[in-house]
Amino acid sequence: ASGEDVAGILAKIKAKEAKKEAEFKDIKVVMDSKMTAENMEMENTMMIVKKGKKTRTEVSMMGMKTVMINDGKDIWMMNTQQGKRKVSSETEAGGQSPFGWSDSIQNDGAKVSDTEVNGKKCYAVEGLDKQKNKGTWYVDKSTLSLLKYEGNHNGKVFVLINSDFKKVSGDFEMPYKMDVTNDGKQVMTNLVKSVEFNKGVDDSMFNIDSVKQEDLGKMDMNMMMKMMKKK
Repeated sequence: ASGEDVAGILAKIKAKEAKKEAEFKDIKVVMDSKMTAENMEMENTMMIVKKGKKTRTEVSMMGMKTVMINDGKDIWMMNTQQGKRKVSSETEAGGQSPFGWSDSIQNDGAKVSDTEVNGKKCYAVEGLDKQKNKGTWYVDKSTLSLLKYEGNHNGKVFVLINSDFKKVSGDFEMPYKMDVTNDGKQVMTNLVKSVEFNKGVDDSMFNIDSVKQEDLGKMDMNMMMKMMKKK
């Protein structure tokens, strides 16, 4: 596609995301997640709360909680082992969210071609994200939803596949299943349990200093031993 097409297509995708943000003052999504690391499968619950450009993600696993906050400027991560630290991207912090993906596509140097994913006609947008990682975003032509993302992160091929799309309000649909692979190995599957809109979210939720160390819990050793036995 020509440069003009690319700008037009990206503008269309980003306008849809902006419309969604305007319609939903805040969104809360709860997911069940399975992570695989070192041949060990770990189950956790993930909650994502989004308000405008701010996001809070909480992951609860084995009695402990990790909190990640994007306050619109910086991305912070806090857990029992490492305390509070700043991270460069939500991907680095392990946060896979169905929101905000179009913001990360940089217009400069992006290319668009036509392709198909699982029988759906889509745009393949090749370009860089905010952290200058090379990636390809596969966007459904009819719904402008992200079907797949393929990128190079820290020298590994990172692939996200969104599926089981459901309409959650008007013509706004959301993936209820997200699969992540790293160099071809399955590392995470997220299944959406519930979605809530416009419940009124306090801005203090997006302040990392409001998270207290004692709120993060302690490791449940019994649960840990069960995980080890499964291996």
